[in-house]
Amino acid sequence: MPDTVQIALSPRPEFVGAVRHVLGALGRLAEFDAGSVEDLKLAVSEAVTNAITRGAQDATADVRLVATREPGAVTIEVVDAGPVFDPQAAAAAQDSVTSQEFSFEAGLSLPVVRGLVEDLELVPGEDEGLTVRFTVTAERAGTDAL
Repeated sequence: MPDTVQIALSPRPEFVGAVRHVLGALGRLAEFDAGSVEDLKLAVSEAVTNAITRGAQDATADVRLVATREPGAVTIEVVDAGPVFDPQAAAAAQDSVTSQEFSFEAGLSLPVVRGLVEDLELVPGEDEGLTVRFTVTAERAGTDAL
């Protein structure tokens, strides 16, 4: 049976560290090696930071995170209430972005996350928001039992 963690947080940067700790613990429960736990934490940090940045204009809208641990994998879903997101426009904008504009929306965090995860999916909301879904898998230490 999969274990699920659900978190709703105010769109404040101070909460990224707390989410990293929770997901690090979930990765250790999934018996990920230390490197895979760090990959999980980095990917989650990028996705949550993006959600907080995107939702900054509506400081009352929570960022939602759902993490599910299954044998050999942790699947993450991060949902924000920011403006509608166009993945093609973000990819096209990569060429003109400076390092000061480093953001998920500019498409620069996408390669970082994509390099760490399986099955990265960006799902724009109908009226607002973005759902980022991905799975982190790893060689697991110990037995296959969870």
